[in-house]
Amino acid sequence: MIMLSRKAFVGKALAAGTFPFIPSGCRTLGREKVRLGCVGIGHQAWYDIQQFEKTGLVEIAALCDTDLGGKQSAPALAKYPDAPRFTDFRKMLDAMAGRIDAVA
Repeated sequence: MIMLSRKAFVGKALAAGTFPFIPSGCRTLGREKVRLGCVGIGHQAWYDIQQFEKTGLVEIAALCDTDLGGKQSAPALAKYPDAPRFTDFRKMLDAMAGRIDAVA
């Protein structure tokens, strides 16, 4: 049986696009939360962010959207007022290097 750390498991699940379907029983894989950088924070992306957070496996580390002033971005910006904000994902990745484990 192969055991993965929580970070490795969630990182692989995110890469496979299966993360929203992880059962709550998987919380015993480790103690660390995955620091998630969110690219796109309105509409469907906002729903996805909420689902990620419900699992208890992630911490929202940064928010990125090309239209941070749009009404679709307002709920995420209000919920995570202290999260660094970016309008270019490349700048987010550069600035947050070492502080983001995964990107959605």
